[in-house]
This record gives sequence, structure tokens and C-alpha cells, in this order.
Amino acid sequence: MKTRLFVASAVLVSFAACTSALKKKCRETNWFQHGFDFAMTGQRLNADSFKDQCYKEDVNVNEAELDRGFKAGMANYCKPESALAHGKKGEVLSLELCDGQLATVLTKKHQEGIESYCTLSGYSAGASGAVYKQVCPSALEPAFLKEYRRGRKVYLSNRIAGAEQKITADEGKVADLRRKTQQLGHRERAAELRANRVVRSQFANDAQFQSAKQNADQERQSIGRELRRTESEIQKVRRQQDEAREEITKLRTERDSLE
Repeated sequence: MKTRLFVASAVLVSFAACTSALKKKCRETNWFQHGFDFAMTGQRLNADSFKDQCYKEDVNVNEAELDRGFKAGMANYCKPESALAHGKKGEVLSLELCDGQLATVLTKKHQEGIESYCTLSGYSAGASGAVYKQVCPSALEPAFLKEYRRGRKVYLSNRIAGAEQKITADEGKVADLRRKTQQLGHRERAAELRANRVVRSQFANDAQFQSAKQNADQERQSIGRELRRTESEIQKVRRQQDEAREEITKLRTERDSLE
């Protein structure tokens, strides 16, 4: 029962930390910039999940600034130079936000960028971790994919090496935390013994006795709280290691498929 309560407490602490971090991010958001950046993804504001999350966290969303930023971003997104830049990054262009009269010009500029991307960027796109969005013309795609896969293998190998190093480093962290829990356990037991040895006959009056008893109990409780925090940290690191191992398995599977 004690173990289950500890695990439940750890989960609640983790959830509270995530919620607190989200609320902080919402409060610090520049809503004009957020609206601008979201428009530059080619999506409408009704697809913005972050805004909805902030509302759920009871954080005020500056709708006026969000809308102003979105309109500014939309105007920028629908410029020929932006269409060209999106193409050069291998990104899909959405004409939904743009005036229909611009469609021909924007499509042409975007296609120019796509041709540049598919001719020059195969290896660098793969090595950067960028996801290929099936944008290359059939005449250019085979050569692009050959270089993209070569770069992707390098990217995946680096990710695997980084995750393995993190797991190893975390083993050292867990060892340090376990030593700390042992020390805290000894201190907690010693504090409990001291608290139990506080008796009325040692003091001149009840006030002194109660004060000494309270101090001894507070010391024991403080050590106990630190012990639980340390045990919770061990659980957190172990979860991170498990997640890293799962990631490594997925990365290796993908890398092997590129051989």
C-alpha cells in the first residue's frame, strides 16, 4: 500500500510540474508573435491547439494581439518570396490563406524553391533530421532520396549515440541518488531515535519539553520529505532511461530500414 501511495504521489507531482510549466509558458507568450508564427505554418487559427491549452489552464489569451499577429503573418506568408523560401525548405505551400488571384504566382515561386531543394538539399535535409514531405517531382525524387537517406542515417546514428550517452550518464546520477537515499535513511532513523528519547523528565517545565519534542519531530519530518523527493527523482530518471531505450529501438529500426 505504501509503495502504491508513493507511486501515485510521484505521478501527481509530475503532472503538477507539467501543468505549472505549461501555465508559465502561456503567461509568457507574446501573442502577436505566436499569431504571426502560426500563420507562417499555413494553418488557420482554429487549428491552434496551444491557444486551447492555455484557455484550459485559465490563462488569459490576448485575442486581439493574436488576431493582429496572425493577419500580419498571413500577409507575409502569401508573398512570392515566402513561397520561394518554403519551397527551398521542402515545405508544402497552403494557398488556403492567400488571395486566389495570387495562386499562380505563388505556386510558380514555390515550385522554383522545390526544384532547388530537390536538387541541392538531399543530404543536408536528411542529416538535419527534417522529414521529407513527398514534394519532389518524380524526375528528381530518386536522386534526392538517395542523398536524403544517406544523411538521415547519419542523423539517426547521432541520435542513437546521444541517447546511449544520456543513459550512461543517468546511471551515474542514479548511483549518486541511491547513496543519498541511504544517507538520508540513516539520518531519518537517527532522528526518529532522538525524537523518541525526548522525555519530560529531562526538562524543567512542559514548555521546554514541548519545544524540544517539536524540534525533534520537525527534524525527522524534514529528512523524510527530502528522502521522498530523492526517491521520486530516482523514479523520474529511470523513466527517462526507459523512454531513451524505447527511442533507441525505434531509431535503430528506421536506420536499419535505410541500409
